[in-house]
Amino acid sequence: MTGRVFCPLCGDVIGAYEPLLVVGGGFARRSSLTREPMLGSGEDVIVHQACGLELGISGLEGGMSATSEPYSPDA
Repeated sequence: MTGRVFCPLCGDVIGAYEPLLVVGGGFARRSSLTREPMLGSGEDVIVHQACGLELGISGLEGGMSATSEPYSPDA
């Protein structure tokens, strides 16, 4: 990862140690930029964990699941 990574939902920078959600392929998982420094340079979308939870991405046994339609703050 080079430079700053911004949450597409709130527009704030995602800090290296902040909990985040990696969303892609119909699934979501928890991580951090410290754990996976190359996040933000691929096809998966990364968002603050709190922002994702507000959209209905919730933790389930055995993993995470997206339970709502994608959200655009501009809509």
